[in-house]
Amino acid sequence: LRAAVLQLDAGANEVNANMSSLVAGSSKVASGASQVNDGASSAVSGANQLDDGAAQLVDGVQAAKNGAGQLVSGTQSAKDGSAQIASGAVQLEEGSGTLASGLTDAVDGSGELSTALADGAKTAAEQTTNIDGKSEVMSDPVELANEYYTTVKNYGTGFAPYFMALGLWVGGLVAGFVFKPLNSRLIMSGANPVTVAFSNYLPVAFFSLIQATLLMVVLQFGLQLQIDNVPAFYAMGYLTALVFAAIMQMLMAAFGFPGKFVAIILLMLQLTACAGTFPIQTTPDFFQVINPYMPMTYVVQGMRQIMTGLDYGIVGFDCFVLFAIGAACFALTCLVAYRKRTVRMEDLHPVLQLG
Repeated sequence: LRAAVLQLDAGANEVNANMSSLVAGSSKVASGASQVNDGASSAVSGANQLDDGAAQLVDGVQAAKNGAGQLVSGTQSAKDGSAQIASGAVQLEEGSGTLASGLTDAVDGSGELSTALADGAKTAAEQTTNIDGKSEVMSDPVELANEYYTTVKNYGTGFAPYFMALGLWVGGLVAGFVFKPLNSRLIMSGANPVTVAFSNYLPVAFFSLIQATLLMVVLQFGLQLQIDNVPAFYAMGYLTALVFAAIMQMLMAAFGFPGKFVAIILLMLQLTACAGTFPIQTTPDFFQVINPYMPMTYVVQGMRQIMTGLDYGIVGFDCFVLFAIGAACFALTCLVAYRKRTVRMEDLHPVLQLG
């Protein structure tokens, strides 16, 4: 029994020991469970960290992609920049050559400037001498050499040829109003046309010569105008009166009463075209064109030469032209007288007779 008690006691001790071991193991199990719980929490935290790391990895990959693009762009910019650097280096080289040349020119220019300043100082010193003479030159820098074409005593002498031609034309026009251009009885009697024209020209010419004499006497003795050659002055005046008389007779014989209006129109044209007041070059082109064909042109020109005693060659030419105009007009008057020898119906029964 003792032995059994001892075994039971030993078994109880063993059970106690096992229970202690079981308690210790339960403690270890509880500690392990706690560690497992902690490990699970760490695993969950690690998973979260892994998820965050994956997102960061994606962002890093995108940033790496963008960086690669920027690297390519930067490489191209670096390539372009290297080309610009190369071009700039060439320009720098050329500029350095230009700068070297400019420096040489600057050195030469400084020498020229120095020489010019010295010359300027010398000139300034010279200009301070002879002040009175230089001031006189500056106040009157140009000395005019006057060479006169001709001289007249007064203003009226210059305009006298123009008004003489005007007066003689008006005198001839008045004579045309007073006297008939042709004698119808002589024409109808079969007289020579030259005789007919001349017989009616005489009273017109006589009237024109009288008024020309009065005009020239007043100019010579009344107004006492300058007349260099008196005989030539009177000869030119009488020639003008005779020529204007022939013109008036021709106009009125050819055109009748309208011929008087034609004479007035010619007078108005000649007043501008004969260059009596101003040089013909200052008039419109139309009057410059008709100037050589106007009788008063040669009267004004010839009278100016005679009154101032300039060029009698011009006077001779003017007299020739006036004589030719007068002869042509008288010949036309003779032709009109010849044609009037033929009686027409309108001559026997005129519709309207004026004058």
